[in-house]
Amino acid sequence: MTVVIILISLFAFSAIIYGVVSRREQRNMLQEALGAMENFTPTQELNSENPVYYFAVDNRRQEMFCFSDSKAVRFRYKDIVSAEIVVDGDVTETHKSASLGGALAGGLLAGGLGAVVGGSSMGKSQSVKKIKTINVHILLRNAEVNTYDFQLFNAGYEIKTDSFEYKKSYKNARVIFDALKLAMDKVKLEVPQPQVVIQQKSTIEELKELAELKQQGLITEEEFATMKAKIINK
Repeated sequence: MTVVIILISLFAFSAIIYGVVSRREQRNMLQEALGAMENFTPTQELNSENPVYYFAVDNRRQEMFCFSDSKAVRFRYKDIVSAEIVVDGDVTETHKSASLGGALAGGLLAGGLGAVVGGSSMGKSQSVKKIKTINVHILLRNAEVNTYDFQLFNAGYEIKTDSFEYKKSYKNARVIFDALKLAMDKVKLEVPQPQVVIQQKSTIEELKELAELKQQGLITEEEFATMKAKIINK
């Protein structure tokens, strides 16, 4: 019995040590990725030590940087196609089109991520259940990768949806999701709308069309004379 307890203790201790080493390696990878970046000045940031992840926004350059699960990606606002919050493989929130509105939009655009955290809802749950993963799935175009999964919780064990760990992870997922959503909307608003140019008809063209209407019997002689006078005097 004593031997079994010792083996279990050693296994648990090894797992803890491995986790510490793994987190240290990921932090080193993050620092290397940040050190290699040029022309990127974070105006908003979100980071975590356990698990190790980092999310940053450069509003001036309209770019974002994500680091999660040892993977880093940098992309422009206009590269974002869609964003989803995914819990255990089920999509809880998704955004593909522009729909600015409410305090949330003003919060991020004016004050940054910190302003959004307090107002973000954590999703409406009908009943308490257990989950294993929380991700933000990002679909990109013209970027280093086509899809990116930002992992906010993937510890290999289950947590309840009414636990502090779940609420914190989901709130951070909402912060990232809201930032992505507002970035898409910002691009949408900045796209120049096509201008409609109304071609003015010349007097000769208008008289010609009027004569055709008379020939076709669509207007009387009196109507033709009245409308002709208006065109000439215009």
